[in-house]
Amino acid sequence: MQVFVGGKAEVRIPGEFAGTNWERYEPESVSIFADWVARHPGSLVLDIGSSTGIYSAVALFAGSNVEAVAFDSDLPSLAAARRMTKHQWELG
Repeated sequence: MQVFVGGKAEVRIPGEFAGTNWERYEPESVSIFADWVARHPGSLVLDIGSSTGIYSAVALFAGSNVEAVAFDSDLPSLAAARRMTKHQWELG
């Protein structure tokens, strides 16, 4: 499904994450982050404490050639981050 995280960043996420109101998620932070990624094509984003990986998804959908590496001490969270960003990889 397609959502606008923080009302700013358009991403595609799996339906399993639809229960969160992503449109209102950290609007100021998401806006600043999405603008930064858009201004820095080819950047590497380190998503420390990634939880479900929404910032990784924002980064991957924000610009071309952006790489994101998610870090979290919780293995289920890393698995969730992988699922959260899977649609970006389908776009090629």
